[in-house]
Amino acid sequence: MDGARFANALSRLGAAPAEMSWKAGIDVLSFGTTKNGTMTADAIISFHSPASAELSARVKRAGQLPAKARFHAAQLAAYLSDDLWLRNAGQANALASRLWDGLKRTPGVELGSEPGMNLVFCTLSPPVIKELLSEGYTFYHDRWEPGVVRFVTSFSHSTADIDRLLASIRRFSVTEPTAKRLPRPHDRSLHHCVRD
Repeated sequence: MDGARFANALSRLGAAPAEMSWKAGIDVLSFGTTKNGTMTADAIISFHSPASAELSARVKRAGQLPAKARFHAAQLAAYLSDDLWLRNAGQANALASRLWDGLKRTPGVELGSEPGMNLVFCTLSPPVIKELLSEGYTFYHDRWEPGVVRFVTSFSHSTADIDRLLASIRRFSVTEPTAKRLPRPHDRSLHHCVRD
């Protein structure tokens, strides 16, 4: 399982880690932590003994044994202590919901599916995207379709950061001529970037 946002999924669903991993039939979990608070300490967790031995050999063969592994281990120990990892994920998810709610009230913004974690997809006009980029905001855009952007909220963001982004989007949307907008079909899919 690709667990880059494992903590965010757990936080959103209120599930136990075991329910979303080995009890669900997962043999190996790529436990991503760098998107949620660590610097260099992602981990691979194997729930299958034969795979564990093979993984150990492959990691060594690939030269992926850091000289000072204790520095990585210290990050993971702190990350998992006192549910820091789940608090971080909960913060990021809550901010995505705040962004979603704010975008719903913003004219000229077409939303994708409601965020399940810390990702918000929406469609903005090219002038609004250009203005946001010129203000220093960074986000993926135009990778899926023209105008489709992905905002990622983080544990390190604050409500003030989200409110500032929303204010910028509103400001740029108001100054943009509405005649240039192209009509888009309604997204009836359950996925952020998939159209019928």
